[in-house]
Amino acid sequence: MPNQPNTSLLESQLNAIISQLHIANSLNHRATVVLRGEGSWQNSLVSTLISKTNLESESCFYIGNHAIDGFTCLPANQGKRILGRDSKLLIVECGSDFDANSFNSAVGTLVGGGLLIILISGNLSANTWLQSALEKLPVIEQNSADLKNRSEYWSTEEAESGTKTNPYIEQELAIDHIQQVLTGHRKRPFVMTADRGRGKSSALGIAAARLASIRPLDVIITAPNKAAVASAISHFESELEKSDIDSSTVSLNFIAPDELLNTQPSCDLLFVDEAAAIPIPMLKQIVDCYHRLVISTTIYGYEGCGRGFSLKFLPWLLENRKGSRTLHLSQPIRWNVDDPLEQWSKETFLLNAELSELPDALSGERIHETEFHWELLNQDKVMQEVATLSSAFALLVNAHYQTSPNDLMLLLNNPNMSLYTIKHRDLVVGSVLVNREGQLEGELIERIYLGKSRPAGHLVPVELCNHLALEAPALQSCARVMRIAVHPLIQGRGIGSSMLTRLRESLCRDVDYLATTFGATNELVQFWSQNHFSAVRLGNSRDKASGTYSATFVSPTSEQSHEWYEQAFDLYRQSLPFWLRSSAKALSPELAGLLLSQSISHVEAASIHPLVINYAEGGNAFNTVRPFLLPLLQCNEQEINEQLPLLLVAVIAQEWDWEQAAKHFGFSGRKQTEQAFRQQLKQLIERYSVNNLFPDLHCKAAYAFTL
Repeated sequence: MPNQPNTSLLESQLNAIISQLHIANSLNHRATVVLRGEGSWQNSLVSTLISKTNLESESCFYIGNHAIDGFTCLPANQGKRILGRDSKLLIVECGSDFDANSFNSAVGTLVGGGLLIILISGNLSANTWLQSALEKLPVIEQNSADLKNRSEYWSTEEAESGTKTNPYIEQELAIDHIQQVLTGHRKRPFVMTADRGRGKSSALGIAAARLASIRPLDVIITAPNKAAVASAISHFESELEKSDIDSSTVSLNFIAPDELLNTQPSCDLLFVDEAAAIPIPMLKQIVDCYHRLVISTTIYGYEGCGRGFSLKFLPWLLENRKGSRTLHLSQPIRWNVDDPLEQWSKETFLLNAELSELPDALSGERIHETEFHWELLNQDKVMQEVATLSSAFALLVNAHYQTSPNDLMLLLNNPNMSLYTIKHRDLVVGSVLVNREGQLEGELIERIYLGKSRPAGHLVPVELCNHLALEAPALQSCARVMRIAVHPLIQGRGIGSSMLTRLRESLCRDVDYLATTFGATNELVQFWSQNHFSAVRLGNSRDKASGTYSATFVSPTSEQSHEWYEQAFDLYRQSLPFWLRSSAKALSPELAGLLLSQSISHVEAASIHPLVINYAEGGNAFNTVRPFLLPLLQCNEQEINEQLPLLLVAVIAQEWDWEQAAKHFGFSGRKQTEQAFRQQLKQLIERYSVNNLFPDLHCKAAYAFTL
């Protein structure tokens, strides 16, 4: 008898959950219930629910630290592993190890009529933002039969309506457009944009399988990472299984964007998925190289880059490919329109954050420095200034494809992370995300030295300590610029530089140095260099999505940091020539030349070997003079203010062979390439002679070139 009340209570709680499932099924929406209480009670309620609903185990997933029989169970940070699959029951533990990226990936697999159960056993007081958001969902407390927030979750209109729309109309139209890319005229790309969960990726896979009925087909799909194409490949394989098409006549293979451009494999059709997360210069190269092309992208949420893709890339594409067609998918595939869980997710994780609409006058007028307002949006202000947070984060998402829901959670909960904004008449036009790092203990630093420890949240101090054997950067205080973004309509007007100046003024008394890491491009290297940051390290491998090498730049703000900075810069200067001819050999000569020019801190007395002068005039052989050429690229170019000859950079600094150089610079073969090389070498020697950069060169060069 003592257990009877608990049994009765459990039955009431179970009925409350089942009633949510009935509503979800009638609307083709997704139900959500938060269970707040002890783990034993949660397990009992969930087990009873499973036995009464008869759900197939293939559609049941558990994300957390425990295991349930009949469920696919994954760690808290592995929700992305079920992308491409449909879930009907999703259970997520919400504890101290909550992973927002994993959660959103998993929730995206939940179909209409399905149920999300969120388990809360401990205290989430450390995550005020998430706790506040969870309180808006239907909640069952362990000792209560009431289902809180039911009416707030399901609107009156939703509860009374059972209307279901055909979710595949837009997707079928997209598939028809994809078919026209293959069968129609070349150089007429199709661009498909959508919000999350609209079936754009699955449309790619289905289309590839159906097109195989027309003729044998070799399709390549590229995206920022392989996980992004899981849905497309899954639907491709599923569609083939349902048809009588010989699977050996069609293929759909993933290739990373950088490998695609480096190798340029042939194919009948190229799909570019999540294109907004691929750098625009790479997208333009892809358009130039492939003439039967489908471009698909999410334009809201963290997979895409919001309006930036529409503002920058689409106008260029429509101008250069006049026959391009576009289609936006708005109809959800897995659930019906106005799904309450989708709306909650958007609001909680700022998945619907959009760039501020700027007045026409602002995009054209000259903005005076005094019209900007700079402020720190600290954790105390966030809950009161949600609109400012949303606008600032939209800028970061637009500018940085790696910005994720986890970044938002870190900002809201990590006391070392700060968000600065710059406003113009109450409109957020720029934002900077900063992480405080360093001030590590001596014992930990010793472990970092030896590669035995890599503490999270201290990227730059750990990198400089481990890779440059410098203790001081780890002992001192660092402010790392994680992200910086300016509204795309007013970029190039000094706002980014102004933010860095203001950031330096705000932090110069609190930190020893500023730092940043980024994928090195000509534009970014010049930007950071112009703002008094200097390179101290270049990464050893390329990012698969952007094709760039990671660069670490620092800017000392205290006398103590200047001491080790000089050592770090000197190590970088000595190492750069080795990197350029080994791990960073694939850098563009333009960027390699820029890095070389910026690595020279002062003029060194030097001489040039007479063999080099003779070679420039057509004498001896390249291998004879090769050992004496590098000093020519290590003079102080700042006094000349001219770019290093790119062919010289490629052959001397990067040690490209003649065949590679000929292909890159458009020469017919080795002979023509070497002739151009000699000519550029001669011109560089003359330039140095005129500027007296080699003290004992002038008379030799003058004599040689007047014979």
